[in-house]
Amino acid sequence: MIKHSLVVALLALMMSVAAQAAQAAQAAQAAQAAQAAQAAQAAQAAQAAQIEVPADAADASAVQKPPAPVVHTTPDGTVLRVYEKQPVTDQFYLSITHPGMQTKTITLPWGLMDVRSIAHGVDGKVIIIGDQTASLSQVIIVDLSSDTMVDHFLAYGPVASPNGRYIAFTKFYPAHFAQGTSDIELVYDVAKSPQDNRPPGVKVGDFLNRDVGTGVYPPGATAETNNVGVEASQIVHCTSDFIWAPDSSKLLFSMMQSLPPKPPAQPQNNTPPPRTKVSLVLVIFGPPSWLPATRVFTTKVCLDGLATCRTVLRKVQFGTDGMTAFMQALGVSAVGKSTQIKYHQFQTPPEQRKGTEGDGSIFRSFFGEG
Repeated sequence: MIKHSLVVALLALMMSVAAQAAQAAQAAQAAQAAQAAQAAQAAQAAQAAQIEVPADAADASAVQKPPAPVVHTTPDGTVLRVYEKQPVTDQFYLSITHPGMQTKTITLPWGLMDVRSIAHGVDGKVIIIGDQTASLSQVIIVDLSSDTMVDHFLAYGPVASPNGRYIAFTKFYPAHFAQGTSDIELVYDVAKSPQDNRPPGVKVGDFLNRDVGTGVYPPGATAETNNVGVEASQIVHCTSDFIWAPDSSKLLFSMMQSLPPKPPAQPQNNTPPPRTKVSLVLVIFGPPSWLPATRVFTTKVCLDGLATCRTVLRKVQFGTDGMTAFMQALGVSAVGKSTQIKYHQFQTPPEQRKGTEGDGSIFRSFFGEG
């Protein structure tokens, strides 16, 4: 029995020694494998350091490409392409390809961020509108009879009429560091020469090309009317896009003006709120003059100092004897209403006539005010 116990103990000792030896061997093999792997990595790093990568082998996906060209085809088949040769250069070009003729290239004014639209104008002209900044546009007129750029000017919010004859826009003024800026709404007549679209004495190509077009609002304003440093009570701003009738015979937009508080009938502790005046401006185009009259209807509800009076024109549907206009409150996307307006309700601006403004009855209950 004692012998058996000694044998078992001896076997157990031998097995333990063998297991320890096996573990030591495995540890040694693992250490050797790790050393070999480190040596291989060091060799690869040294080899990579000696390799010279060619400059043209850079990742092509990291190279910025020019934007896709803007393409327009005229009714006679002439193909126009506005493109940028190199990205982020602010230099665009216009290629003109008449049917069966070689392509001609024109360099457009420097500074364009992109090109928004190309439209066919009257008398073989083309209207190109591009973005100079996020809010400022450059309007470019190209004559396809000579394949030359005949005019260009800076503008805010330019919109060409459907027939390609007129361009409605707001006169340029510096967007920064200028005090007392006020909007002057103008119309450029593509059928006229560049010089005829400027007041006498203003040359084509004058600095900034800002004195351009015929004034339509405010009443009496011209392309030369000052729009910087304007007295606060005279400042007006266009609050809508320029909306053209499909036949280009009418133009509609909305204007907003802040007025001083109305003196209270009885003394009050609180300061009366400022008043806001919103006007719809209707411009009629047709014989005998291309720009015969400007008709303005003033919404009297917006003379009461109510926040909801700050309304703007969003869209309009022109009819035979009137229109359906959709007005919306600023900052309140859910508040808005369509209303019918007859053309005879538009009156000449108060500044150009004696008497009172329109009675404003169609807007009196516009946002629930009785």
